[in-house]
Amino acid sequence: MLFCSPRLQGVQRESAQVQSELLAQGSMLRGELSAAQLERTRLEGEISSLRENNQRLELSTDRLTNQYQLLTQLKGNMEEENRHLLEQNQSLTNHNRDLMEQSLERKDQHHSQQREYQSVHVHVHTHTHTHTHTQKNR
Repeated sequence: MLFCSPRLQGVQRESAQVQSELLAQGSMLRGELSAAQLERTRLEGEISSLRENNQRLELSTDRLTNQYQLLTQLKGNMEEENRHLLEQNQSLTNHNRDLMEQSLERKDQHHSQQREYQSVHVHVHTHTHTHTHTQKNR
């Protein structure tokens, strides 16, 4: 065994202690590195998942935007068709009212003509009957 001076022995002990601390610190840093790498892998997976979700949401947004535009266009078309149908309905209502008025006028005319005919018929019948009766009595 080699003889070492006390000073050299102190330096060796100090060196061994520093080496032990460095080894412990290296072991701890390797553990932290391993944990950080696991966290990085987890976060990369989460980022990937979020990107996929974002793409799905963008596609869904595009689809909904297209549906909204289509529905807006259909709504405009239906409103225009509704206005047209309301105009047609108003026109048909006016035409129906005119036809009803004409029908009532014709009915009134027909009833007037019937009354006139009955009046003339009664007058003629009465006159004929009276005239015939008068002639029989002569």
